[in-house]
Amino acid sequence: MGKGGISCYQDHIDLYMTNEVAINWNSALFWFSAYLD
Repeated sequence: MGKGGISCYQDHIDLYMTNEVAINWNSALFWFSAYLD
């Protein structure tokens, strides 16, 4: 079998290529959409 997606996972605090840069924007958007609902 070939390597699956889980074997290619990496997480490093300084790698903006693999981490979500705008996680604080997403939380505000979620709060606002829940408020409007």
